[in-house]
Amino acid sequence: MYVAPIADMDKLLLRRLMPIIQVPNLDCVTFPKLVLPVYAGIRLFKTNDRFVTEQMLPFDGLRQLETVLPDGVDGFYAHNTYYIYDCLNPLTYVSGYIDRVKYMLRDIGEIPNVQIVIPTRVATHSDFSIIPFSTPSVFLREIRGAYYQKYATDKYQLWLEYKLGNTKEGIIKEVVGDDRITALIVDDNGSDVVINMPLKVDSEYLIRYKEQLVGVTVRYNERITDKRCTFVSLIGFKAIDNKDYEGL
Repeated sequence: MYVAPIADMDKLLLRRLMPIIQVPNLDCVTFPKLVLPVYAGIRLFKTNDRFVTEQMLPFDGLRQLETVLPDGVDGFYAHNTYYIYDCLNPLTYVSGYIDRVKYMLRDIGEIPNVQIVIPTRVATHSDFSIIPFSTPSVFLREIRGAYYQKYATDKYQLWLEYKLGNTKEGIIKEVVGDDRITALIVDDNGSDVVINMPLKVDSEYLIRYKEQLVGVTVRYNERITDKRCTFVSLIGFKAIDNKDYEGL
């Protein structure tokens, strides 16, 4: 593995942190992705033996951790714990994300008040809805993604955040579509809501049991910007063949 010369350290580490792109729903996400819980707090990056904020300003208060953690750790400080999500240094900056995780587990080890956050699983679009979320939002990481320091838009899907705060539930009244299900009409406390089915979702199974879906509880995501609703998962649906079904 290539190791950057010591003279390149400042240039390598002091540009900026990798952007975390928030996505309103999963339609725009290219799967598979690695899923990690989000521990919200102050984002801190260690460079030149000091923690800096997301704006690259010095952060005082964690001097003890600064002495035991290597340069390049990137994470969030919350609840008296520093949660490490990534690490960029001369040993890792040419590595893919999953290799950087292996480096953190191997070389950082166990330190009091420090937790290395590792992916809980690999998720595809078809099974993402049945992941048991333990936090209000999740990070989605590209398996072999580099640590991208430049400004990025949502087309760079190396580090995404998907918030679950707008997730709601309703009862299915009608299923629209024959060749494929295009929408669900849902009763949400007395008012009808149209849930758009993502094109990536294979709806063959749902078409087969179209009539059984009426009356089933569905979980969906409502975007604040345009009130467009997208499917997340079904709750407790069991088809006539006794096949358990929790999501697409």
